[in-house]
Amino acid sequence: MVIRRATDYERMRIKEYGETVQKEATLGYLQTSTPMNEYGPCEYWVLDRDGVCGWIVIGETLAPFKNVVSAMVFELYVLPRYRKKGYGEMLMRAALGEFRQRGYRTAHLNVFANNRAKELYKRLGFDEISTIMETEL
Repeated sequence: MVIRRATDYERMRIKEYGETVQKEATLGYLQTSTPMNEYGPCEYWVLDRDGVCGWIVIGETLAPFKNVVSAMVFELYVLPRYRKKGYGEMLMRAALGEFRQRGYRTAHLNVFANNRAKELYKRLGFDEISTIMETEL
């Protein structure tokens, strides 16, 4: 099993999952047919175990409220048949290690309130820094 940068072909295939990833990550909040998986400059990494099992999309952003450059996890996804095996954590740890090697002092990500991955992020040291609230009018 290896974590490596995605090939161009794998990136294309990953983008085909955009709508599925979006619906799962937002717990159905976003039902649009226009996936949000078009990021600025970023890298796609895959976990390869005789084929792609999952991926993480990383890059950088301005840290919220601080106006300094920070590492960013844009997307983490493990294909359903490979879940509950620790692959998401492996991808996250690889990304965090890479961020440290590159000299970043902080890393950020966005997660919806009831997304199960939130517990993983907390175990890895992420803290909540903001809450977005909404009401129907």
